[in-house]
Amino acid sequence: MGVDKENIIMIREPIEEEFLTNAVKIDNRMKIDAIAWNCRKAYPMAFKLVNMLRKRGFAVFELMNVGKDSMIKILMETKLFLDIGVHPGRDRPPREAVALNNIVVVNNHGGCYYFDDCMVPEEFVWNCYFDCRINYRKCIEKIEHYLENFDYYIKKFYNFKQYILQEPHIFLNDVCHLAEILVEWGVR
Repeated sequence: MGVDKENIIMIREPIEEEFLTNAVKIDNRMKIDAIAWNCRKAYPMAFKLVNMLRKRGFAVFELMNVGKDSMIKILMETKLFLDIGVHPGRDRPPREAVALNNIVVVNNHGGCYYFDDCMVPEEFVWNCYFDCRINYRKCIEKIEHYLENFDYYIKKFYNFKQYILQEPHIFLNDVCHLAEILVEWGVR
């Protein structure tokens, strides 16, 4: 929009404390070969993919209107979080899933298009918009491979998780920086 980067103040809100508290005490040995699915803003192709996964015997937990406590419980048990759909901005669900040691698969729409907003490693970001055409068999094979090799793939999310754990501190710094600038501008 023509605004210089030094004139943009980014406020990065953290995920809720309950996710952060559980993030530091999670035990990967307690996880099961299951998928958590954000069906709330999912693309139609995601519904088809999930139905195919279920037919192949995969346990898929839908995360719609489950409440925070149930969401935490589900994400602490599952190994993979699937969020193929509309990402209106810097979404919390992928960050919550990473915090609770889930391999996260998203599409590159909206907030998940920019790495700074969604630090999911590139190989787990599917190139998929509303009219996406995917090879369902290959997607299922990838998901199966991720689950079978969970210990290997979850390590690729280490830096993102460490960032998420630092977000409360980053948020406070962002707000302090904004306050300093407002004072400089004479805003009361």
